[in-house]
Amino acid sequence: MKTLFVLIFCVTTLVLGVDGQGAWFKTSKSKKQTQYTPSPAPSPAPAPSVDLSKFNGANLDTILGPLEQKVPIPRAELAQLRASFAARLSKAPPAERKQFQAALAVCDAISKIMKERERAMLQPTAVTGWPQRAAQYRDMINHLMEREKATENVAESSQASPRL
Repeated sequence: MKTLFVLIFCVTTLVLGVDGQGAWFKTSKSKKQTQYTPSPAPSPAPAPSVDLSKFNGANLDTILGPLEQKVPIPRAELAQLRASFAARLSKAPPAERKQFQAALAVCDAISKIMKERERAMLQPTAVTGWPQRAAQYRDMINHLMEREKATENVAESSQASPRL
């Protein structure tokens, strides 16, 4: 009988807890209320010139390099960059649309250069003319990048001084 009493007491203590409130089923309620902290706002995407400069810095020398070097062409990375600009263009206010259109023009020009490189690699006679064409392509990309940066500056100045 004593054993039965001890067993019942132990089970009751385990189920209800020492304070009799039900230790296993008890939900702890904090005495102080937690305050809502909003998640940090997403940082704005960098200007297109920043993304294009990173891409060109990492890849343009490879794309315009000697044809004798078989190097991987970053088509997927360029396609992703272009898709990003296209998506941002569709959501951009009118003052910012030209900069995304200019960024898309840079992407299209780089894509064209990639195709030209691949065609030139298939023609043995094109190897000798490639360095001159690559220099022309580099100048073209630099010019397009300058135009894109100028459109960013126009967009920034129009946002800084709203028209009345």
